[in-house]
Amino acid sequence: EDMHKVAVRAPAIFLMSPAKFTEVLDVFQRYGIGGDDLRKTLERSGTLFTLSVSTLEGRLQQMRHAGFDDEQVVDMVSIMPRILTQHWDRTVQPKLDLILAHNYTTRDIAKCPIALAVSLQKRLRPRLHCVYGHGQLVKRPLSTICALPDHMFASQVAHMTPEQYRDFVATYTTPSVPATSSSGLEHVPSPQSTPS
Repeated sequence: EDMHKVAVRAPAIFLMSPAKFTEVLDVFQRYGIGGDDLRKTLERSGTLFTLSVSTLEGRLQQMRHAGFDDEQVVDMVSIMPRILTQHWDRTVQPKLDLILAHNYTTRDIAKCPIALAVSLQKRLRPRLHCVYGHGQLVKRPLSTICALPDHMFASQVAHMTPEQYRDFVATYTTPSVPATSSSGLEHVPSPQSTPS
C-alpha cells in the first residue's frame, strides 16, 4: 500500500535505474531520513526522484549550512519535502533571510517549514510586514503567519476585509518596490491605515 502511494505520486520511479534509486535512498539515509520519515517524504513529493543525486545532496547540505541540525532537517524534509525541489540561493535563501531578519530562529522555521515553501512575494513578505511593519512587538508563531488561508489571515490577524487584504498584498506584487528603512527592512503603512 505504501509503495502504491509512492508510485502514484512519483511515476518517475519506474524510469529510474535500480542504481539511481539506490543512490537516492542512500542520500536520504546518510542524512538520517529513513523508515517512516522516508516513506512520508517520498509520498509527499514524487518530484524528488527527478533530481540528480548531487542536487539532492547539495540541498540537504545547504540546509545544514543554514544552521538546521540533523533532527530539524529530518523533520522539515518529511513534512515539507518540496523545499528540496526549490533552488536554494534563488528561492529558499531569500525567504530564510527575511524570516531571520524578523527575529525568528532556525528552530522556529523547523517547526513550520511551510514558511520556506510559500511564495515570497504573495504570502511571506506581505504577511510579515502586515504583522510587524507597524511596530507590533508581540512575536507570532510562523504557522499563524504562513499557514492560514488568506481570508482567515485577513480577518483574524490583519483585521481587514478580504478586499482590503488583497489590495495590501498587491503592493508587493506590482513592479514598484516598498521603501527600505535604515534597518534594512521594508517600511509599509500600518494595516489599519489601509483604505477601505
